[in-house]
Amino acid sequence: MVSARSNIYSISSLSIPKTIGDAFAHLGWRQIMIVELCALQKNGTWDFISLSFRKVIVGCRQIFAIKDGPDNTID
Repeated sequence: MVSARSNIYSISSLSIPKTIGDAFAHLGWRQIMIVELCALQKNGTWDFISLSFRKVIVGCRQIFAIKDGPDNTID
């Protein structure tokens, strides 16, 4: 797998995707999403469980951004 840092450099000159479809269409964004999901899973951030009767699923969404450090380098 390509490192997340090299993927960030490859997308830094592109626009930030507005939808998940836009992100999946670009290899760099897609690989960064995989890296992030793997980190969440490794850290035990969430578990898959069966949904109990009459319970509602809590929604979530991806937010895409390029973070700049204080010296204007990609963080």
